[in-house]
Amino acid sequence: MIDNRKLATKFGQPTLAELTKRHVATRCQSTEAETDTQVEPYEVVSGFMADLQTTWSEANLVIRSFGIVEKLPAPSDWSSYVRRLPPTNYLTLNLGHFPQQVSDLASLIAKTGKTTQPSQLKLNSPKNVTAKTALGHMTAAAISRLSGEYANAFQSLDEAAKLAVDEGTRLAIQNERAGTYLAKGETEVAVQLWSKMPASNSVAQFNLGVVSMSQGKNAEAAEYFRSVTGQFPSQSGWSHLADLYLSLASI
Repeated sequence: MIDNRKLATKFGQPTLAELTKRHVATRCQSTEAETDTQVEPYEVVSGFMADLQTTWSEANLVIRSFGIVEKLPAPSDWSSYVRRLPPTNYLTLNLGHFPQQVSDLASLIAKTGKTTQPSQLKLNSPKNVTAKTALGHMTAAAISRLSGEYANAFQSLDEAAKLAVDEGTRLAIQNERAGTYLAKGETEVAVQLWSKMPASNSVAQFNLGVVSMSQGKNAEAAEYFRSVTGQFPSQSGWSHLADLYLSLASI
């Protein structure tokens, strides 16, 4: 059994329970800081179920990070999809991913895998989203990636690239392309694409940190996560997940 209070004291980091509580949602159950009870990390998030609005907002925060302000409605079956998703440990910031997926803290601390993988759960495209826009094609690509249909995802991203008229959209497409390569298992290609993005881009730096951490390169990962500190909205779970990853990478 892991006493996360002792870990935090030893390394000068916030407790895992505190970080977990922040990154999953304000309604998540927290542990009592004053007690001497040893707590299994997964108990912090047991019984928690994020609502549709929260998870969908987090799932498309990435496009807003690139300056895309177009509204994106949630798929009609999003709530069912969220409930059936298994937890993951190393989650990249890509369209369709939400930080509440990182819910098994015991597994994360033990470094037992669970990298970003295709869910193999089918998801419908949102209503009123036209494929005639760059964002429409990016959305179609994300749906295909999440379903493990990579050829369709790359084809949609190629179509999106033809309609991109600004640098933010082009970088967003590159980020989605890298995320698709990672999900497909071509990690080196994904890293190359993210590394070619500006060093000031917080999304690319976060994702490079996730890959480094999943490969056991904690010192390198910590540097990436430090670079994105305060770069995401403070109320967003992505900001809190970056804090959590930084804390773990620094141990």
